[in-house]
Amino acid sequence: MKKFWNLMLVALVVMGAAACTENNESVDTKVEGLSFYAEISNDATRTDLQYDEAHKVWNTVWEGNETIEVFEVASNILYYFTNSKEEPNKFTCTDAGVTSLVGKSVRVGIYNLNLSKDGKRGVTAFNHFDSFDNTQKVQLDATNAFFHYTYNGSGKVTLSMVYENQPDYKAFRYDSNDYDSVEFEGVKGENWVAFLPYADTPAVLSYSIDGVKCKEKTITVKAGMVYNLGTFDDSHLPKVYLVPNADWKQAGAWFAAHFFNSTDGYADVKLTDDNGDGVYECSVPSGMEEVIFCRMNPAFTEFGWNVDGEEVQHVWNQTAVETIGVEPDNYFYVTDWAKGVWGTKDGYEEPEVEPITWALSGNFNNWGDTLMTETATANLVVAKGVELTTGSEIKVKDSKTWDTSYGGGISNLEANKWMKTYFNGKNIVVAKSGKYDVYFEYAEGADYSKLYLVEADGDYTSATEQTEDGTLVPDEVETPGDAVAGEVSDWAIIGDCNSWTDETMLTTVYSNLVVAENITLSAGQKFLIRKPSTEWADKYASDGDIKIKANQYITAKKGANNDMKVEATGVYDIYFNVSTKAVYVMEHGEDYKNAFAYLGLCGEHNNWNSDTLLEWDATSGLYVAKSAALKNKFKVRADGAWDTSYGSGGSVTVDAANGTTFFKNGGDSTVSSGTYDVYFDLDTLKIWVKTVGSDAPAK
Repeated sequence: MKKFWNLMLVALVVMGAAACTENNESVDTKVEGLSFYAEISNDATRTDLQYDEAHKVWNTVWEGNETIEVFEVASNILYYFTNSKEEPNKFTCTDAGVTSLVGKSVRVGIYNLNLSKDGKRGVTAFNHFDSFDNTQKVQLDATNAFFHYTYNGSGKVTLSMVYENQPDYKAFRYDSNDYDSVEFEGVKGENWVAFLPYADTPAVLSYSIDGVKCKEKTITVKAGMVYNLGTFDDSHLPKVYLVPNADWKQAGAWFAAHFFNSTDGYADVKLTDDNGDGVYECSVPSGMEEVIFCRMNPAFTEFGWNVDGEEVQHVWNQTAVETIGVEPDNYFYVTDWAKGVWGTKDGYEEPEVEPITWALSGNFNNWGDTLMTETATANLVVAKGVELTTGSEIKVKDSKTWDTSYGGGISNLEANKWMKTYFNGKNIVVAKSGKYDVYFEYAEGADYSKLYLVEADGDYTSATEQTEDGTLVPDEVETPGDAVAGEVSDWAIIGDCNSWTDETMLTTVYSNLVVAENITLSAGQKFLIRKPSTEWADKYASDGDIKIKANQYITAKKGANNDMKVEATGVYDIYFNVSTKAVYVMEHGEDYKNAFAYLGLCGEHNNWNSDTLLEWDATSGLYVAKSAALKNKFKVRADGAWDTSYGSGGSVTVDAANGTTFFKNGGDSTVSSGTYDVYFDLDTLKIWVKTVGSDAPAK
């Protein structure tokens, strides 16, 4: 028995020795390693990524299999530390020499090349440590922020962001590149989209579903923030339907809807006919209130408003501003080139045309309405016993709206005279104080209507026409009649363009309009219009030393001493209206009817009357109104009428470096009430509303 226990003791000793030998070998081959704990230091750390309502920040979670880079500055060596699912906050590296990092100057960071499409894990953060201590929790400062939204639909979600003062900066990063938008298709539920902020700079964020803009707003972004966009639900997007007539369908046109409202700007959406039934449809972007339906030129695939200065080429026809129809009355039937009516999918009822109740409006009644009464003569109304003073301005209008008004170009309308008036014409100025009966003879479908200024209780039929005071409306030309174009007229153009030798102007189809085509003029060169037979007795020139911009007109004055000049070098067609004495300087081939005399700011600041003049500034190449008072809504318009106007349909940011793009016949623009220096670029349709005394913007 004693022998057995001795043998067992020997065996245990041998086994123990062997065990000791194995342990010693394990110690000798142990791999060197270094570990530390890490967290994102933008406020408190959470166990999962979520929005901190109290601090308005996001917090991170380590899920495992993440990598943190540690760069030793002195040795220029990079080490990679990774974590595990079992202990996600602990990061470990076992590379040789890694323990040498302790006490050294290091940069610690996370750099994600697929940042915007990595969801919660799309994190970039870093910090610098002069003396690295792995026993202390490593705090990393986030450099990115997140958009957070929920979507359970089936469409493609697009997020887009443009920085107002840094338009070239790209906020989204994926596929090793930077972008200003990011798309997600087939991604449902809760979504996190990482992006790179630009130093507390305002940015315009928009998001859309299947190309339909749902919202657009301006935010100021900061690192470490979460921006909750809420829940997207495409099933609740209302639709509108366009039923174009045969005229709109011709020539391969395509159709678009220009949506806008007073707070969130605008959105352009293409209308499609997916089932071929001739009805075109689209979803209404969230929050939009009004729409303009447009017939688009097939030579262009983009929306006309997205290409500065080319609206005429892009948009062939468009409707007036329409309040968006509500289901089932959300079908818009085009009935004319620029008109239509809302109805259901089964059709529409012809709208009843309510007769106009005419009113006389002017500064004598604070631009209110003095109703005019019918007379025994058809289409003749009168406002009796109106007290007017010298210089009073008047117009005739529909008592329900300013969309229909009549005025003209007479600057001093005399008593017992009548004048031609035109749709949305200029204010009529009264020559002398008195008590008057004002008659208005409305001729529907005619080139003009008539306004009679008769002394009280006088006979309007005895009034004589007042025609010539040098400021008649420029489009007063006779109908074509028997006029023949291309014949020699009594008028000639003379100036630097022809070495001051008379060049005969030719007739047009309008008997009161002559033209000299293909006239080459350099900037600042002079010219005037005259009758060669009387030489200088019948000469017409400028009443002031101004330069005429291309596609502009002025009213020339007989015997004036200032020769007319062009602002820019070009080839022009020069038209002269022998009745009104209007001179049109048109780019060669441009219709003279597209000319304008002046641009002005019209809005609530002047009760939508009497424009604040925008004066041409050759130095900046812009139209300028210094110290202009603006109040809430306003637009830019030509010649004090609404035939041609410009607006954005949204808000205008004061002192925005890149200005705001306006659109031809766009909606009202909104600005905080105040006094500003306003700059307008007719070429690009951009406007700058700037603090008084600011430098002019760069065109």
